[in-house]
Amino acid sequence: MAIETGLGWKVQVDDAEAADPFDGITPTWKDLPQQRTGGLQFQTNDAEANHKDNAGWGDSLTVSRSLTVTAEGFADPNNVAYLYLVDTVNFGAATDHTVNVRVLNPDGDDYIFRAKVDSFDLSFGFDEVVGFTVSFTSRGQPQVTRA
Repeated sequence: MAIETGLGWKVQVDDAEAADPFDGITPTWKDLPQQRTGGLQFQTNDAEANHKDNAGWGDSLTVSRSLTVTAEGFADPNNVAYLYLVDTVNFGAATDHTVNVRVLNPDGDDYIFRAKVDSFDLSFGFDEVVGFTVSFTSRGQPQVTRA
């Protein structure tokens, strides 16, 4: 099996604000600028399901699943996706704003989902390049398309 680098992975957002990426409206996907690192994490949320018959052993049921995507890069004041996140998410009126997110891997697999922006942080030093970190958590089931 060949080793895969993260170079080919990229995170995109839909700056057209389509209500839902699955409603037939074609999203306008824009790359987050100068991506350096990122991550894709699947998690489950369990509910306790202990009962007398399990002889004291813990038991649980998976009640929901979610997907978290993180990305880090260099801020670019001319990048549409970056400006969309800064203006709409951080300074917009909605406190529970959702965005459409797309993650592409080098093999051409495509993950598309509605997401809540958990955080959007800017980092800067006296003479350093301004960087950003963003984290999204899915709302609903992602659409996965294999190449």
